[in-house]
Amino acid sequence: MCIRDRGRDKLFIGELGLTGETRNVSNIKERITAAGKYNFKKIYVSAGSEITENTQKPKLEIFNIHNIEQLSELLKKEVIS
Repeated sequence: MCIRDRGRDKLFIGELGLTGETRNVSNIKERITAAGKYNFKKIYVSAGSEITENTQKPKLEIFNIHNIEQLSELLKKEVIS
């Protein structure tokens, strides 16, 4: 699943399980490289993808997400700040 938010600066890449856990997706490095071409600033990926940094475009922030609760908390913090 790949969703672009209304602000057009966040990209969510991953698969969500029925219990809220995130699952790996294939070709994650290629997806992140492609995202850099479309001016995304923050990318949220499933934690199992083991992406810790992006060497293609340093301006991208990459967040490793374990479950939907963690993602929700991160997004709430962004709204508050």
